Amino acid sequence: MIFEPIEPGYERYLSTEALNPDAVILAAVRAGPGGGDEVIGYAYGRLEPRDWNALREACGALHDIFVDETARHQGVARALLEEMVRRLAGKGAPRVVLMTATASFAGRTLKAPRG
Repeated sequence: MIFEPIEPGYERYLSTEALNPDAVILAAVRAGPGGGDEVIGYAYGRLEPRDWNALREACGALHDIFVDETARHQGVARALLEEMVRRLAGKGAPRVVLMTATASFAGRTLKAPRG
């Protein structure tokens, strides 16, 4: 269920999740041409309880990761993923899961760090 335009609703949702102690929201920034910072990607994850319907134990879940097309293939997604895993583990997540759409080749080829 998506309502257009999606950005204001997602902004409201992430604003409330930023106050959730179980959530992690990361932004990747680079120096913009005018001297200010430019957001080129973000990641959102949180601790999730056991989910009997999904047959999943309690975990950290990476719900969303995005990198602007102009910044892809430069290690931004990997850096966001590694930091998300580190932060969720720091909150006590015994594992971190990521699900992606079958059509998302980039999502399916993104590999989580080991260790």
